[in-house]
Amino acid sequence: MYEDEKPCVDVDGIKVCVVRSKDLGKRDIIITDPKKGARSMRSVTELINKLSKDYDISMDRITDEVLPFVNRRLRDLGEEADSTKISAFDIGYEKRTYRKTNDEI
Repeated sequence: MYEDEKPCVDVDGIKVCVVRSKDLGKRDIIITDPKKGARSMRSVTELINKLSKDYDISMDRITDEVLPFVNRRLRDLGEEADSTKISAFDIGYEKRTYRKTNDEI
């Protein structure tokens, strides 16, 4: 991620942010509205629907400004997570053992 990269983009006073989640390796998409507060989106599709229906932002603005930003941030945060990947053994999980089924014996 670039040093000058902002975690949010402003569209008509509505901020769309893509930030690291508290869950390891995941990202959150958040809409921040000064009047309604902040809300987390489950998907990019939900983000598009929310911006177009609830905030009357045109599809042109969404596809030209918001989606490229979200795509870039998701990719950057994904690459960042990959470069600092921690294995399950690094955080204290034990290796699972599985019983063989009758077909494998």
